[in-house]
Amino acid sequence: MRYIKHLAATLLAITFSGAAAAQTLVVGDQSYNARAVMEAAGVLSDLPYTLEWKQFTAGSPVAEALNVGSLDIGLLGDAPPLFLGALGAPIKVIAVSHQNLAGVAILARKDSSIQSLQDLRGKRAAIWKGSWSQQLLLSALDKAGVPREAVELRYLSALDASHALDGGSVDVIATWEPYVTQQERQGARVLATAEGV
Repeated sequence: MRYIKHLAATLLAITFSGAAAAQTLVVGDQSYNARAVMEAAGVLSDLPYTLEWKQFTAGSPVAEALNVGSLDIGLLGDAPPLFLGALGAPIKVIAVSHQNLAGVAILARKDSSIQSLQDLRGKRAAIWKGSWSQQLLLSALDKAGVPREAVELRYLSALDASHALDGGSVDVIATWEPYVTQQERQGARVLATAEGV
């Protein structure tokens, strides 16, 4: 499912509700990522309007909030807007940036016998439905020639997936930053990234 040549890291989608012209702009962010970067860069100073930040753990809930009109702008990966567009949701992409493709990865526990995507047959993989993780895992399996139905999918949020990997209730997770770095610091091994996928 390729939307652009490289995986888009941040997409800003805005509803056509006209709320963007209001005095307060309601912004959906993921785990304070965009807000922290914007504050550090000083681009939020002296705005002619107020920002009301809403924090989410993944892009899919941001997309859902956009779809029902709870947000004016949402910061998302590329998969959620694709699904929203397919549903006919009234959104518009207003900006795109590229992420380090190594920041979207499929990871196995450090003590796992899984060494490659070929080893995923009969294994349990955690993904977040409608997200980069689903897009990455399915695309990587296709590229590796592993039938999708050969892997048991568990639909978990990125945070829950990390806990499931730590606890051994799944064999691999497909996830994004900051969860990739957090898992690597705990010894998890990267099986594949979005590079080349």
